[in-house]
Order: sequence, then C-alpha cells, then structure tokens
Amino acid sequence: MEPPEDELEYVAIPGDDSEEDGGQQQSQTEDEEEDDEEEEEDVVVVGSDSTRVSQNEASSSGQASVEIDDGSPGRKRRRKKEGEALSLGDVDGAEGGLSKGREWNREEIDGLFCPICMEAWTNDGVHQVCCLPCGHLYGLSCIQRWIKDKKSAAKCPQCNKKCAVNGIRKLYASQIVALDEESKKRIQFLENKCLSLEKKGGDLATKEAEWKKMEIKLQQQLRQATQKANYLESLLDTKQDSRSKIVHPGMTRQEKVASGHDLQGGREYFHFTLQKDIQVQGGQMVDIDMSQLIAIVARKAHGIGGMNLLTKVSLLSPHDIENIMLSPDTKAVKDLHISSFDRRLALLASLGKKLSIFSLDCNYATLCYDLPNPPWSCSWDINNSHHVYAGLTNGMMLMFDTRQSAGPVESIRGLTCNPIHTLHSLPHSKGQTSGVSSVLAASSVGLSLANFGNADERPYLIPGSEDQGVCISLAYCPGSDEAVASFRPRIDSSSDIFVSQTPLSPSFGIGQPVSGSHVLYSSFGTGKYQKLGSAAANVNSIRLPRSLIMDFGSENRVFVSGDDLNHDLVLQSLPSFGFSQRLKYPKYPMRDIKYTHSSNKGLLGCLSEDTLQLFSCLIQT
Repeated sequence: MEPPEDELEYVAIPGDDSEEDGGQQQSQTEDEEEDDEEEEEDVVVVGSDSTRVSQNEASSSGQASVEIDDGSPGRKRRRKKEGEALSLGDVDGAEGGLSKGREWNREEIDGLFCPICMEAWTNDGVHQVCCLPCGHLYGLSCIQRWIKDKKSAAKCPQCNKKCAVNGIRKLYASQIVALDEESKKRIQFLENKCLSLEKKGGDLATKEAEWKKMEIKLQQQLRQATQKANYLESLLDTKQDSRSKIVHPGMTRQEKVASGHDLQGGREYFHFTLQKDIQVQGGQMVDIDMSQLIAIVARKAHGIGGMNLLTKVSLLSPHDIENIMLSPDTKAVKDLHISSFDRRLALLASLGKKLSIFSLDCNYATLCYDLPNPPWSCSWDINNSHHVYAGLTNGMMLMFDTRQSAGPVESIRGLTCNPIHTLHSLPHSKGQTSGVSSVLAASSVGLSLANFGNADERPYLIPGSEDQGVCISLAYCPGSDEAVASFRPRIDSSSDIFVSQTPLSPSFGIGQPVSGSHVLYSSFGTGKYQKLGSAAANVNSIRLPRSLIMDFGSENRVFVSGDDLNHDLVLQSLPSFGFSQRLKYPKYPMRDIKYTHSSNKGLLGCLSEDTLQLFSCLIQT
C-alpha cells in the first residue's frame, strides 16, 4: 500500500536538461518509480519533509541514504551515509541543532535523534521520545504516522517485528544514550583508579603527618644534644681552668679557700655553689642521674585528692619538665632510687602497699609487687642487679628477685614492730658466705644488720646504737663502709613505743628543733661496726630527715644533713665532723637530698615542698 499522493515527494537523479536526453531521463524516472514500489515497505516516508531514509540499507548493512530536496526542480540530491558517518552539512532548515559541515558518526546520532525523521526528539509534546515493545526508540508523531499508514501490516522500521499503536510507550527522558560495554568497563576502571589514587593520597597525608611528628622529635633531640654538647664543653673548659688551681706548699688559708681548697686534717675542701632553682610543687622524694642529665621528683599535686605524679626534670637549660601520672592506688611515694646498674630504671616504695620498678624510657611501671604492709624504705642491691629490698612499717624486711613477679624470695622479721625508715645494701666482703646478701637497716630503736640467704640467722643491733636515743636518719658510704646515724633524745623510757612510731609524713606537723647527735660507725670486719666519733646536731622533734655521705675519693668524705634550727644544709668532713660549708634552702622543711657526680663535677640536689635546688662543685683530680 502506497502513502497518500500529497505526502509523497518523488526524487529525480540530477542529469542533463537538454531535449536530447529527455526520453532517457523519463525512462530513468520510471525505473526509479518501479524500484520505489518494490522497496515500499523498507522506505520511511516523511510527510512534508524533504528527507527520506532507506531503512533497508540502514538496518541490514549499517549504511543509510538520505535524499534531500533543496526546493529547486531537478536539483534534488542524494546523500549516502556509509559506514558510520553521515554529512548533514547541506541540509537546509534542519531544527536539530546540527552544525553545517560537521561529520556525525552513528554513536553521536543514536539516542539523540528519531531514526525516522532524523530530527531530535523532545521530552514532551507530539515528538516525545517513545518506544515499541521491541525496544526501539522513535519520535511519537513519526511512529504513530508510520503504524497508521501500514495499518495491520505495520512493523518496526528497524527490526521488522509487528507493532501497533497501543504498543507505543512514552519515555520521559530528555535524551537517551546507551553506553557500550567497552565504555562501561573504561568508566569502571577510571572510577577504581580514582578510588585508588584517593586512598594513596590519604596514606601519603598520614605519612606526612607522621614525618612531621618525627621531624619535631628529631629537632627536639638535636636541641637537647646541642645543649648537652655545650654543657660538656663548659665542663671541659672549667676543668682546664682548674688545673692552675693547685694547692702548693706554703699557700695561705685565704689562698687555699680562694682556689677552692681548704685543708682540714689533710683533706681537700669542695665548694658548692647554687646552680639552679627549679619549681616543683608538692615535692616528696628526689633522685638525680648525671648520665641522662635528669632529676626524678615524686610529688603530689596540690588540692584535696591531688594526683601522685612522677616528674622528670632536665638538668639542661631550659630545664624541660615532663609529668607522669602514677596509678591512683600507688598513693604517696616514701622512697625513690635510680638503679646504679641501669640508669633507666627507678625503684619506688609507696604507701599504697606497692614496690614498683619504673621505666624512665617508657614512663610506666614495668614491675609492681603487692606488699602486706606499707613500705617506708627501699633499696637496690649494689652487688646484684636483679635484687631489690623493701622495709615495711611493721619492721619486716623483704627481698625480691626482679626476674620473678610472684612475690618476695625471702622475708626477715625485724627485731621490733617499728617501721624500717632506711635501708642500705652492703657490698660483699672477704670471708662472707656465698649467696648471702647483707643490708643495713634503721628504725627508731637503732641500727640493725640483716643477712638474706641465711635463714638460721636473725638480724641483730649494731652495738652502741640502741642507747643513743631515737634513730631518725641513716647515711651510708659503700666506698669506705662507713655509716652516720642521726639521733634525737628520747622523751622517757615509757614512751619508746610512741616515739618510735612517730609518723614520717610531714602532714602531722613540722615539729620543733631539738638538740640531737650524729654518730659515725665504721666497719672493722664482716658485719661488724664500731663507733668512731660523734657531733652535736640540731634535729627535728617529730620529722625524720634525710642525710647522705658524699665520697670524693682519696679519703675525702663529706656528711650532708639538715640543720632544723638554722634551716640550712650542713656539710661536714669525716671523720672529724668539721664544718666545710652551709647551703641555704629556700623553704623549710627540707624533704629529701641526693648526690651524684660525673668525672669532674658533683651535683647536690635539695628538695623542699615546691623547689628543687641544684648545687654543683668542681671535683679536683
């Protein structure tokens, strides 16, 4: 069935207009009309439009021909789309927005234009995009006209499947473009690549942050190393300057003092000067390490329920401070010592019934022992790096092996139930039984010696120490095996128990200065001590002070203690107890004192409640 006559436009192939070829042209026209009739079902006829597309060629071979009428008789042209390209440059009046002279490939046309009229469809109106049951897309008016013209014989112009008007379905989309599988894979690949790059970017940002932290840490270490180098250079310069300060025979006393020396009984005088005041509030105990150039202060933060802290203070300017929070069940620290074998470890005895070994590198307790009673003292074994000791409030002494975490390896019951306020490990002596470790302990009743490793032997009092009064402090020098015990007078014989159990904590009161004594004891054999001398002292009526012996070698030893009447540190040469120097501390009472030294410099630390004072002296070699 042919379309209505008024809607068809017959196309003539251009040729010669002469009369000679008129018959030939007419014959060609007739032949073309016959061909059109044969291919009638495969030709899309566009009403009044001037474009006709051969669907047979387009659907079968991928090629399409477009015939265009430019309005001039005998000037109708045929444009053939071969392969995948169709030139629409000469189409006049095209409303699809096509640019003249542009080659449009099939991928650009498919999904954008109606395949019947080759014009862009719309998302509404008479030319709205729609589809047939077979899935092919057309403009609504075009496909409706096509089916109405074909009636019952209507077929899809692209796949020749039967169709009807009621099978048309409108699609509500501005344009439809179908991606081929290759493009889809390419898009997925690019998306995955973007995700991978984003992840790499995040990883690089994390690494950059870590590098910045590492850079800051390295800069800090470099600054500390530079400060330490400057400090060591200053020590070297001081040592070189000191070589000229030598005591010569015939020097006057004033010249000896000016050169930093004084001879009292043939011994050198070492002059301490204040190096630095460092603010540390709530200080309780202190120890100093010259190898790492740090001081460790156990303290309690101010206020009710203040936390117990361990504070590391750098000995180098600007004296950086690092606070480490202790466990709440630790409570107040009563004794503190840095190991002489491993300067990175500190031993803490606390009222929370804890004996802890604290790592100064990691800033946490690597080992913690639970004790039956609160400890008041602790000590490292100077002969064995694995053994530590604790003195308890009930007079008991315990020895621990740090290779075991279960509990003490040995315990010794004291002579009385009075607290052990000081413990010192003694060096092995000739003739001492193998496997036996000795400690010198002090309680209010006096000095006692205990031997661990000999279960049959009970601790015993050092002769003469029990009748000096109430023992309140004990200093010991391993190099000379000498000890200085400090005593205050007893009130009366019936109050021994009361006096001996006077709390060490300063919260019970500061007390009053009273006349006491310092007594020097020297070893004259394995486990045997005798009294060598004594000196009067101003001691406290309540508090238990700290004291120490500085060993400068060459028979030069200095005893350091606090004077509760004058509120200063007293340095006395041993064994004569001759006064060498007095050092003022800023606030009374003094909490703790510790001494350490390097090859040519001594450092004395004095801790009060809110200040750590560092005094230094030059050691003459």
